[in-house]
Amino acid sequence: MCKLPPTPDDPLTAGHIIPRVRGGTNDLANYQAEHASCNYSKGATVGYVG
Repeated sequence: MCKLPPTPDDPLTAGHIIPRVRGGTNDLANYQAEHASCNYSKGATVGYVG
């Protein structure tokens, strides 16, 4: 999402592109790498594929 490299304090996690609460699935195509902080701050909003 933010294009910055991961750090030990903010590693990459797998985040949903389209949140499940908005109809997204757990299919591999609906995941993207995100910092943990970006994923948590995003909440259930529609993600960004960059």
